[in-house]
Amino acid sequence: MAPAGGKQARVYRFNEYGGPEKLQLKEEEVPYPSAGHVRVRVEAMSLNNADSLFLANQYLEPPALPSKIGYEIAGTVDAIGEGVKQFSVGDRVSAIPAFSVAEYANFAELTVLPERALMHTPRNLDKIQAASFTFAYFTNYYGLFDLGQLKPFQTVLITAASSTTGLAAISMVRAAGSTVIATSRSSAKADALKKAGANYVIATAEEDLVERVHAITGGKGVDIAYDCIAGPMSEAIVNCVRQFGHWVVYGAMDSSPVPFPVLQLMVKTVKLDTFMVFDFTGHPGLNIPANDQALARAMEYVSRGIESGALPIVVDKVFEGLEGLPDALRRQQKGTGTGKIVVEL
Repeated sequence: MAPAGGKQARVYRFNEYGGPEKLQLKEEEVPYPSAGHVRVRVEAMSLNNADSLFLANQYLEPPALPSKIGYEIAGTVDAIGEGVKQFSVGDRVSAIPAFSVAEYANFAELTVLPERALMHTPRNLDKIQAASFTFAYFTNYYGLFDLGQLKPFQTVLITAASSTTGLAAISMVRAAGSTVIATSRSSAKADALKKAGANYVIATAEEDLVERVHAITGGKGVDIAYDCIAGPMSEAIVNCVRQFGHWVVYGAMDSSPVPFPVLQLMVKTVKLDTFMVFDFTGHPGLNIPANDQALARAMEYVSRGIESGALPIVVDKVFEGLEGLPDALRRQQKGTGTGKIVVEL
């Protein structure tokens, strides 16, 4: 049977760089998927910092104007291209971080993605949750287990722990049988972090980070510092890590130029790893080859953890309707919430 043609759908695009005010909702034809691709009817989309950075042309890869936008979505398979084996029409799917946002972007009523950029949605998730878990949990899987070598009975320092990735990391560390020391700039989010599973919370603008960590660990320091801040905090973070411990950096919320703490790293033999999730899942636009074994390991771990209830999904706010995306981005940019911001279609 010959494949059906394209379908009309509303798609977000932007013609110039900037903030949410630059987004335009346009009616377009979304084509039938080519070989190895899947067309998805989007039911929910959640926001990541990468979305705002991409819109402002401050991300890893430049947008080609007029550009689409959006990484993380969930929905139902609408059509499959030749050779697709993992999915059938009607399957519930969630996007995973294994594609170029400059080539494929998803904030639309219909989108087309490569087969390897999707996974079957865990059975116990509704559509809001289905759009809200893959980027944080996949990132943490590689950072904590592959690089940090997380094991039971360890202590892990998680910076900016109220972020969606930080909250997911708290759950993963606790599920592994280890202790979490979470940081936040102020004590305002301390209760939320403890509710999410943090054993201890340090307000870095109100307390001495190194003193508190050493008091908590009996002077030994943490086994892993899982860090998305870097910047001027780097020296303090290294001083929180035990001898032969790990400092895993997956972001640079503070990109201020600072002296690199090489002496502290050498004296304590701290292993430093910097990474992006795409280093494991692959990114054609950045010439990073795919690692299908790493992708399969993460997918199995995340699916099992979510279906067992060990890995919860925290949602901050849901915006109704595709038209709610600009307001959702504005809320995300304020950084006042705790958990995922989602747009429900």
